[in-house]
Amino acid sequence: MKRLALGLSLLAAATPAAAVETLYLQGPLGLQRLSVNLQELSSPEALWSGSSDLAELNRATDGRLGRSLQTLLTTPLPLPVQLGLDNPMARQVEMLVQSLVEPSERQWQLPVVQAGASLPWLRQAAASGEPLTLLTLLRVLPGDELTIRLDRALPALRKMTSQNAALDQQLLAQTPLPAAPAAELARGPRAVVRRVVVLANGLELTVVRPVGAPELPTVLISHGLWDAPLSFLGWAEHLASHGAVVVLPRHSGSDTRQQTSMLAGRSEPPKPEEFLRRPAELKAVLDALEAGQIPGAAGAPARDVVLIGHSWGATSTLQLAGAR
Repeated sequence: MKRLALGLSLLAAATPAAAVETLYLQGPLGLQRLSVNLQELSSPEALWSGSSDLAELNRATDGRLGRSLQTLLTTPLPLPVQLGLDNPMARQVEMLVQSLVEPSERQWQLPVVQAGASLPWLRQAAASGEPLTLLTLLRVLPGDELTIRLDRALPALRKMTSQNAALDQQLLAQTPLPAAPAAELARGPRAVVRRVVVLANGLELTVVRPVGAPELPTVLISHGLWDAPLSFLGWAEHLASHGAVVVLPRHSGSDTRQQTSMLAGRSEPPKPEEFLRRPAELKAVLDALEAGQIPGAAGAPARDVVLIGHSWGATSTLQLAGAR
């Protein structure tokens, strides 16, 4: 496959969107310097009628270049903006952008995805009121030279679009369940406290509990791939407010810190052994609970436990329950 990289020279974030930008096309004939107005990239028609070098190249390809660029730049990113940006999907979108947009070595770097990371550019792009796309994001990114990897971007966006369409069809075929009464979803009457502890074996736990004696079964929540207990504190605090002690282990072989290390080139992706390590860590939590070795979990039932898992965490809980 021919490798085609598209470099985009951006002015400061405060530069008007109508300012002229500089594009670099790297193809089999080497590096060519082309000029383009960022507004020309908003649609194939805008690029067709433009006066830039890239617009002329688009006309020479009978509009094929413009259609490809429009697909890339205006496809909505897979992020439910209405739900806010403090969620794992926002970090996954940032990781996607990292794989598609490459700044030069002398300039800023997209921040490595991590729990609680600042997402100022995504927030700024989302605040415009327009659909969150690569184009709206490019309008707010700082720097003066970027590379957009078309060889990666178009296949990735087509795959996501196909997956989202298939998921929408499945959801439309489902019968909606009635919503629970608001009173049943309300926060409970108990005050809640939270602490992070480390077991003797090095396993880090976040313990969320009600003040006073617990009244419900203990809850153990296992997070998914490249996630962390932080993402499930909402669940934990809600359950604790109703009287449950909630324990959230950090699976260090496949959490956000491991992802940060991997993206920085300091470690490899999670190994197959992680499929065995995760349920073993959950069992270690149950053993420590029964032995009274979890600080902050005093009084939590050790034989009456509810397991909750998300994504890979769901697989881990099923493994612990005996699934093969």
